[in-house]
Amino acid sequence: MLGRAFGALVDGLLPPRCHHCASPVLRNAWSPFLCTRCAAALRPCYQRLDLGVGHPGRGLLLYTGPCRSLVRALKFQGCVSIGRRFGHAMVPLLESVPPGTLAVVPMPLHWRRQWIRGHNQARAIAGALALARPGAQLCPLLCRMRPTAPQVGRGAAARERNMRNAFALAHRYRGGGCPPRVVLVDDVITTGATMRAAVRCLRAGGARHVWACAAAVTPPSSPTSTLEGDRWRRRDARRCDPVASASADALASSRAALWPVARTTSR
Repeated sequence: MLGRAFGALVDGLLPPRCHHCASPVLRNAWSPFLCTRCAAALRPCYQRLDLGVGHPGRGLLLYTGPCRSLVRALKFQGCVSIGRRFGHAMVPLLESVPPGTLAVVPMPLHWRRQWIRGHNQARAIAGALALARPGAQLCPLLCRMRPTAPQVGRGAAARERNMRNAFALAHRYRGGGCPPRVVLVDDVITTGATMRAAVRCLRAGGARHVWACAAAVTPPSSPTSTLEGDRWRRRDARRCDPVASASADALASSRAALWPVARTTSR
């Protein structure tokens, strides 16, 4: 209790700064990472993701504004606690996945890039997701076989070529040891090239069902986006696709679960 009181005192005297606008952060659904205004500006991803690999993918947020700042802080500033927050918030995205044993697989980095960066952002997200989802277990099924060039700035076709033969099953899971039900987790989906390459590898290794989800998705206005259509509002998503609003509901429920007072403090 004394530690909590001391922490509250420190936060009052030296409040954390928003990763997007650098304003002081007060308590809200995404504190201590975003201020109330930037947290309210997060845009849920309503649409399903057409990855061309069977089950549609799911995304929590659109990769714009404050969400972009969160992802960059996670990837390049080592703020792995942001990844854990993403993971907890993404649990409702798996409500359509039948209950049972589930392997949660983080998108792997090449060992050299992970050594330079010091962490794998997808593993931070996947670890929190696995802990919060009943019956799920974190399983590093995949490894990156070669140091692929960064995907940033590449077109869709170039991204597909860049990811060709980039993944393989980890040695311990080869020869029929791949779990049958897998959730593949990444931080951002742009064209879906990385996800498709990883899903193909998992299926070739024996996975029968693979679901893909990400913390952020490039918005439909982007020429490289994998989102279906350009419908932004929840009512349009519900009318055109009954399951497309799962991501919006996931974001709303995650806000309520993370901070019970979020509704009053984020307005």
